[in-house]
Amino acid sequence: MKLADLVEAARGAVFRALEAAHTAANTATPVCDHLLQDVRRRFVKVDDLDWTNEGSKSEPALRITVDVVTVYQGGDRAELIALMGVNDDALHDVTLVADGVIFAPAELIAGSATGAASDGKTYAGAQTYEIFAEAA
Repeated sequence: MKLADLVEAARGAVFRALEAAHTAANTATPVCDHLLQDVRRRFVKVDDLDWTNEGSKSEPALRITVDVVTVYQGGDRAELIALMGVNDDALHDVTLVADGVIFAPAELIAGSATGAASDGKTYAGAQTYEIFAEAA
């Protein structure tokens, strides 16, 4: 399996896990890879992907970090943190699933939540997860 295939498998698995978790939690929060036009109140974005190959060129074994960004507009930062909790339920200590790939359980390695932006109602959070992936 090519390195790019492992990266894409991890990105897709993270996306599906987040989408399923927000649907199940009924958060009305779209999950996206890029900013959707006219999304104003809230969204979760699968953001930066970084990886290190700990295997070989012909048999990559990747340590992948995935940044998940959450944006919420409203009167209470607690709502942002609750949405970030849904992200964590979807990913932290969860073994992701993708055809042809073996994942170690994802691990939360960092997170942050901003204060209100200059509009007084937009809050942003960032979470970084580490995932180890190799071909099955």
